[in-house]
Amino acid sequence: ITGTEGRDLTIRCLAPTYLNNPILFWTFSRNDKSTLILSYDSRSGHSFSLPSWVNQVELDAYRAAFGDGSLRLMDPKHSEHSGSYICEFSVGQSKHIERNQVTIDEPHGQRSVSEKPSYWWILGVVAAVLVVALAGLLAFVKLRGRVKKPRNHPEEETELNRVKDGEPAQ
Repeated sequence: ITGTEGRDLTIRCLAPTYLNNPILFWTFSRNDKSTLILSYDSRSGHSFSLPSWVNQVELDAYRAAFGDGSLRLMDPKHSEHSGSYICEFSVGQSKHIERNQVTIDEPHGQRSVSEKPSYWWILGVVAAVLVVALAGLLAFVKLRGRVKKPRNHPEEETELNRVKDGEPAQ
């Protein structure tokens, strides 16, 4: 399961219908260290959270009484809440266990130290400048070809015009 730092995240866990009035345990594991973070007894309606997790996790007691032991992480932090969450429903010798690997990503707009900036935009700008320069050059050449050049030799121009009009040269 992937969440974003600062945005509440719900980790789903549902008890099988054959487990009546189970006890629910939530455990958090990271770096080979496991900690029981929350327990709930559906018979008594009593829940207990580890003091360091009291304001960080929430269980809907009403839903938990009906087998929905989903855990809500409130304002999760990347460095504190990424890890393995284990949900265990227990009644006597019967147990139902669900494991969830949770990764809390840093919020959008912040870069991690390992992320390098992208320089692809420079290539885009250079390509755009080349396209504009090429279009300008083609327009210049096309317009220059339409303009008649004045000639410095009027006799040559007169003779060329006669040849062009079909008159005999003198």
